[in-house]
Amino acid sequence: MFKRVILISALILLSGCASSKTYTNSDSKKLQLNTGVSKIHVELQGSGSREDATNQVTNALSIEGYRISEANAEAGIIQTSEQEFDGDILGSSATIRLNITLEDSDTAVVNGEYINTSLLTGQDSWKTIEYGGPKGSQDTVSWNELLDVAEKLGTVIEFSR
Repeated sequence: MFKRVILISALILLSGCASSKTYTNSDSKKLQLNTGVSKIHVELQGSGSREDATNQVTNALSIEGYRISEANAEAGIIQTSEQEFDGDILGSSATIRLNITLEDSDTAVVNGEYINTSLLTGQDSWKTIEYGGPKGSQDTVSWNELLDVAEKLGTVIEFSR
């Protein structure tokens, strides 16, 4: 029990350390990336219609190994099934699902959720993917995957909550 209290205290302390960062997109534009950001706005390339944009996004997600659970061009909604992937350090991994909303034929908003296991209860629950958290944590691993997918869809143009 004492180890859990120390671990929780350390995580809380470390999560407050990351507050802001400058992100440079593929057009060399600098964007402010603040802790708690959960949505990535992406400019899609070469979509003439919402249907074209839906096909472009679903194809890109499939190439990245995601299975599509719903794709509705009329509503502008694309959702993936759960996908487990490995992080880049300490053998960390996460299970995520992504949501993409097409604002129009040229712009998509990418966000998602990951399965978080409570340190206190040991129970799993879905948590919104947000920028921030200690290096190697599920928060960071999930955010890095979300950003990687967004960059493969098009040019990141904005971050929001």
